[in-house]
Amino acid sequence: MLRYLLTTIRKSRIRIIPALQNSPKRNLFAEFIIRRIRIFSVLKQIPIHIPNGKQFFLDGYPFPNSFASAVIDGLKNVGTSPTLIYSPPSKTSRIKICFRLFFYSLLTVPVLFRIIKTKKSRLDLVDLQVLIGYVGYTVFLRNNPQITPIVISDVTPESHMIWAAALSLKRQVFWWQIDYYYYNGPSNESMVPFPCSHAAVLNQKGLEIVLSQAPKAHVYQLNPTIIQPLRRIPEKPILGLATNGFFVGSPSQIELLIRIKKQFKISTIRLRLHPRSELDESAFPKDLVTIAPRGERIEDFAKSVDLAIVGNSAVQLNLLCEGLPVVHLSGLDPHGFDSYGYCQEGFTFGTSDVESLDLEAVQNFYSDPLWFNRLFEYLNIKEITRCRPLTELKIN
Repeated sequence: MLRYLLTTIRKSRIRIIPALQNSPKRNLFAEFIIRRIRIFSVLKQIPIHIPNGKQFFLDGYPFPNSFASAVIDGLKNVGTSPTLIYSPPSKTSRIKICFRLFFYSLLTVPVLFRIIKTKKSRLDLVDLQVLIGYVGYTVFLRNNPQITPIVISDVTPESHMIWAAALSLKRQVFWWQIDYYYYNGPSNESMVPFPCSHAAVLNQKGLEIVLSQAPKAHVYQLNPTIIQPLRRIPEKPILGLATNGFFVGSPSQIELLIRIKKQFKISTIRLRLHPRSELDESAFPKDLVTIAPRGERIEDFAKSVDLAIVGNSAVQLNLLCEGLPVVHLSGLDPHGFDSYGYCQEGFTFGTSDVESLDLEAVQNFYSDPLWFNRLFEYLNIKEITRCRPLTELKIN
């Protein structure tokens, strides 16, 4: 199972290193200490024991509009009792966090020392952080043999860790496609790097990527998305902007928002922040944005604006399905232009130059009679006989 661990390290670095690079800068001594303490950070979120009667494990709190809440709602809609699903509470007491760190550190530190003593080891601090998380989740799964992890398709480093740990113990894993990622996601980051025993998929691409790793997986079809008729863009549209988790309100991103406002000659931009974002209106110049309420549904955001600008996010397709025209614009995150391939495949109108943005060109793009067919084909499953209805879900 070493290959699963090595893949976990490689995949996790894609997410962890940029986060470290964007973290607040400290003096050299503080940075030296914090970076070494950080390798144990994942242990504070690993429970020690799951209450009896739980069958599924989610590693994210299901706050409104979160991926975790979408999974729980999906299971509830097909008759799965919420009492069978464990997800962490919104807040964990400091005493419990300290106890987790103490408990798992006792078990992971010996592994760490053995590696450090190996002179040939080339693992850096990020690699050690992933290794410690992998060992912690392995211990957790051994202590809770009744649990099947649900891995959401927006695969985080923690998801990689528990997935690899489960496979090392020959345990079942349930992969859940939460959105319409195209190809392998941003930076060619595979959304299914390992085999799984069960999967819930939205479309043909989701089915194909699961079967490429796990040809014998039990695959279930999630409810197909309904595409609403696309609305026409008025001459003076109410402009919305939906961000992903990499929008941090940096000076270059703020400057881009100012340019967008100037180009459209509008008084404000209605901004929908990513659910994990900690930004508020104080992070922006006065009158630049009006932030949508936390927890606002995609459907309600789509109804509140006439046109949406979006960076590299699967929310592009969610908004299009709600009948809202979308413009993909680079510069709102570090992933460049069209990393999801939506513009390349003809789903979304896109540009890298906000000053050249022309509403008539956007309207003409979405007036193409073949546009609906392209989107409809992508959102659905062709090999429907390979899937079962989610209502038939059964995990032993």
